[in-house]
Amino acid sequence: MGKYTFSIRKQVLSGSFWSILSKIVQVGTAFVSVPLTLQYLGSERMGLWRLTISMLTIISFINAGLIPHIKTRMAEAFAEKDDHRFIEYSSTGILIGFIVMLLGPLAALFANAIDWVGLMKVSDPIAQKETLPLVIIIVVCTFAQVGSSFISAVFDARMLMSKPRINDLIGGVAGFLLLLVGIHFKVSLPILAAFIVVPGILLRLSLLLVLYRTQRGMIWPNLKTTKRVCRELARPGIMAVGIQCGTIALSASPNFIVVRTLSLSDVTHFSICYQLATLPLAAIAVVVPVFWPAFIMLWRSGGQYKVGRWLFLICCMTVGLCTVFTIGLGIAGPWIIRLWTHGAVDPDRAFLILLGVFVIAQGVLHWLSTFMWSMNELRIQLVTQVASAVILVVMGYLFSHLFGLHGIAMAMSTAICVGALGPMCWRTWTIVAGKSKSALKTCQNDENKCIA
Repeated sequence: MGKYTFSIRKQVLSGSFWSILSKIVQVGTAFVSVPLTLQYLGSERMGLWRLTISMLTIISFINAGLIPHIKTRMAEAFAEKDDHRFIEYSSTGILIGFIVMLLGPLAALFANAIDWVGLMKVSDPIAQKETLPLVIIIVVCTFAQVGSSFISAVFDARMLMSKPRINDLIGGVAGFLLLLVGIHFKVSLPILAAFIVVPGILLRLSLLLVLYRTQRGMIWPNLKTTKRVCRELARPGIMAVGIQCGTIALSASPNFIVVRTLSLSDVTHFSICYQLATLPLAAIAVVVPVFWPAFIMLWRSGGQYKVGRWLFLICCMTVGLCTVFTIGLGIAGPWIIRLWTHGAVDPDRAFLILLGVFVIAQGVLHWLSTFMWSMNELRIQLVTQVASAVILVVMGYLFSHLFGLHGIAMAMSTAICVGALGPMCWRTWTIVAGKSKSALKTCQNDENKCIA
């Protein structure tokens, strides 16, 4: 690994290409699968599926915030060509990942303790029978997805971003084909949910074979080393759990508020409109993991000024493209959704434009948050996530009673802009402006420290 040579720019472009291609395929398959699935399941069962996935995102905090920290430490070690330290963090991360995956079946045993039918207000008789099996399947698969993400993090930290994303692409296509097979043979909703995610999980696990052949030491952990690494990451991990809880509240609250104040059919209406409106966020989300280690390596190599310039240009481009998308969404969005769902969902322009405002703010926030993670700036993220979650829950319940789905979209936009975007922009500016000035002086004195 120490002898491994690479171009940051080349790896970023390659990883971004495969990430975007994977997302394009995912969007294309969703364009076909959503109307077929909606027609097969019906509005309430489809809403049940979306709501269950949304509510169980709380499982993602089971990694105790260790994934981002281990990924950051691995990227730092790789930038400094410290093979021993890289192996310490990678082997610890993979061990934690296996433990998380094994916790899935154990957590599923406790699913019977909750009245899911009453909690999610399920009224359809078929949906009531499928609710508990669906919850169990999604619990097990979500634990497996979280655990296997440690494997992808090893490749990202080594700037080998293409392999995990190619696997995600293949897994997405395989899941889509299995979905079509399931609909054709009229399988139950829980089996349908498993068909979509299991291929991706298995392909992620196949990356272990690549590591076993090339860097066997990354897989086999040393218990003493693991204990030391976990102690080292305990404090930032606790803060990261708080950040993740805030993120989970922001992502799960809208659907939960909709089902409690409106109905499961409205969850379907909201989630389909949200899926179309947040296409730019989906594209950003698949690209930012590529830039995370790149930011770290540039910063550590004396390229602070370049990081600041990259971040500014990327945020400006994000605002511009998302604004254009929002305008197009307001004009053509209702027609696209009616065509897409064969008339089952009929949104109005105001609702879609409000979602578009949320997308613009969230798009910029994605980039700022990625930069903060790479800089280990956790406190500001914790404060902003908690503030945004509180604003969303309070305003969401109030506005949904007054304005329905429009109120939810208004609450989402307000929570992100007031609770997170403003403070994060200020904090990013203070970091980049201060560091960039010193980096610029360093570059003027020693051109060898500036990297192209």
